[in-house]
Amino acid sequence: MEEGYILIHRKILESLVWTNTKALKIFLYCIFRANHKDADVFMGRKKVQLKRGQFISSYPHMAEDLGLAMSTVYYWFDVLEAERMIERSRGGSFTTVTVTNYDKYQNVERILERRKKGQRKVEETDNTLKHEKHINTYSSEFTEFIGWYNSTFGKNFTPTVNRRKQYAVRRKTYSEEDIRRAFTNLSESAYHLGDNKDGRFYATPEFLLRNDEQIDKWRDEKNIWGGGA
Repeated sequence: MEEGYILIHRKILESLVWTNTKALKIFLYCIFRANHKDADVFMGRKKVQLKRGQFISSYPHMAEDLGLAMSTVYYWFDVLEAERMIERSRGGSFTTVTVTNYDKYQNVERILERRKKGQRKVEETDNTLKHEKHINTYSSEFTEFIGWYNSTFGKNFTPTVNRRKQYAVRRKTYSEEDIRRAFTNLSESAYHLGDNKDGRFYATPEFLLRNDEQIDKWRDEKNIWGGGA
């Protein structure tokens, strides 16, 4: 008999076999003996193809395995077949037993995949909550930042959700001072190049907040003389 484990659905509590210890023992024996994948076996010199959920044996051998009288095994196999829990087919001196609906409750791969999907969903939910918490952490700070931005560059931008998200993402890497310095340096560079001589800042908050590369470039004052973004 192969090593490993089987799955037992709680509905077995509602089945006929649950009411009799011998019936339950024989049914569980069938599940344990059933192949978890298609396989070829030999009975003597005869090759037999077994499908997933099937096994092959003889009544004397099964009676010995179960420690029950052969007449008891015969009787309960008849009951299990009448209840459509198993199917049988004779082949000379051996019997092929098929556990009905084996795939329905022994599909380990499908169950594991459902668990993985459930775990991924939990992780995605956790990540979303963490991201939202991070954004909310900088909500007040961003409102102050927009006020500073409008006052410094003569604009009237509002602290929209998208801008707040961009700002929160940048704050994972940079300080508030780094971000303000980048905006100031870019503005001075634009003025130096003649793009900002009327006193109006040409770049929106999204321009610098869109990625880390922009902050990296403009927070260093040497870029004031190095050209536009």
